[in-house]
Amino acid sequence: MKGYFFLLALLYIATMVMNIWSLTHSIPMLMALKNALDIVLFSLCLFGAYGLGFKREYWVPARWRLTYQATLALGVFSVILMGFGERFGMPTPYTEPGIIQLVLMYLPYLLFALPVILYDNTLRKGFQE
Repeated sequence: MKGYFFLLALLYIATMVMNIWSLTHSIPMLMALKNALDIVLFSLCLFGAYGLGFKREYWVPARWRLTYQATLALGVFSVILMGFGERFGMPTPYTEPGIIQLVLMYLPYLLFALPVILYDNTLRKGFQE
């Protein structure tokens, strides 16, 4: 899991640069909220991936469960906002998104939530060598 943590850190850096860049520009309020929540939840997920990869115990499993559930829910919100925002009056990069574009929009949220799901399960069962 240490290798996954380092790959996730690279994805984190790229995502944070993009989110911070878009926050500095004029964007709709819902997009700014989504970007701010991306920064917070992805940071927590990266912290959980660090705990799993290096076998450190932080917080209790219930907090990690809340973290990955919020990340997955934000992913659904992001897909709805980015994929179908035109119907709500928001500018979107896709006019008619296909299933592949929707899956690719959701993939970073799933990649960040997976180690936290495993970390929550590991904390409940206890670390085993």
